[in-house]
Amino acid sequence: MPSDRSHDFSLFAHIASRFFRNPEAGGRRWALHERMRARAGYHVAPGLRDAVDARGQRGGQRFFEVYYGARDIHGVHDLSSERLNSEWRLVEETGAALLYRQGDDGAVTVYLYPAKTDRLAPVEDAIILDRITETAALTGKGLMARHWRALRAYAEVTSLDGEPSSSDSALIAWLRLTKPQIRANRVHPPQTVGAALTVAALSLSAALGAAVFALTTAAA
Repeated sequence: MPSDRSHDFSLFAHIASRFFRNPEAGGRRWALHERMRARAGYHVAPGLRDAVDARGQRGGQRFFEVYYGARDIHGVHDLSSERLNSEWRLVEETGAALLYRQGDDGAVTVYLYPAKTDRLAPVEDAIILDRITETAALTGKGLMARHWRALRAYAEVTSLDGEPSSSDSALIAWLRLTKPQIRANRVHPPQTVGAALTVAALSLSAALGAAVFALTTAAA
């Protein structure tokens, strides 16, 4: 691994440890984050993880992870496919996560993991949010802020009792269409950009429609 990329990741881990512990203050997103942190816990964890390469040799993979903890959700109504009745049961949900992993070449891949339970999870195991070869860019607050925004939206969209806004849902729809996904341990390329542009156009139309409706109502 080039030494400058190793240094960049060390510097990133130092800056990101402070940034992700207090990424913003005030507003709806922060209030929902605080609520989710109180229920499930919220962790910022830089570290080194053993890994086995293609030749079977062990080495260290550096990573930085931001994630919500696991929590029990009481009183989930479970419809059984084996019988006509239903029952209430206890469910454990694993929280959404943002993972930065530096490979042997020094490039950093950024993964977004959904909240999920043992019976309910999105089709994708993870979204590959970014691949950063110019590792000096890692320390930019703008990049970290965009990744934080994606984590918050994904947490709200995929959690059983999340409260995603229309912009949260539009952002995750965009990421699912334009970013590679991991499904069943295989990387799947992104879908067509045209489909993503359709989602963006619909979201913009909805936002404009809501604004026009609000103005019309106010003038009435």
